[in-house]
Amino acid sequence: METYYRLKNPVTHMYLCKSADRIDEADKSNALVYKSETAQKILHDADFMGKIFVANKEQLKSSNLENVEFPGYELVEVGLDDIRILPEWEHIIDRNAKIDHVSYEESKEDFCKRLVEYWSRWAEYNPFGDKPMPKFPSPFK
Repeated sequence: METYYRLKNPVTHMYLCKSADRIDEADKSNALVYKSETAQKILHDADFMGKIFVANKEQLKSSNLENVEFPGYELVEVGLDDIRILPEWEHIIDRNAKIDHVSYEESKEDFCKRLVEYWSRWAEYNPFGDKPMPKFPSPFK
């Protein structure tokens, strides 16, 4: 059974959201969920970004983040049912349930698994590196 995580900033109480070249923090209801292996891979970069999120203006101006105290992101284990389903995704889940002849709940679980896989692949992608873009199909189609 797969384990899923959010990365929580213990200072801001916000959650890391990393996808390709975009790194930000969001509240819990809008936070991305990652597979265990992805969370481990992005944790080092996340901790560096965490310093930026908690640094004051003077520390940012000097570009010296070595004095910024940041304890590191916390891995918060979550389940697929912790993922907030946006209203615009409901019709996709419903359509897939009808196509696959499964219940709405089974379709929702499958959608969430594909969503986490999609988020995880884009979180690991470095657009400035030499690896090709992820080819995982979008769960939104």
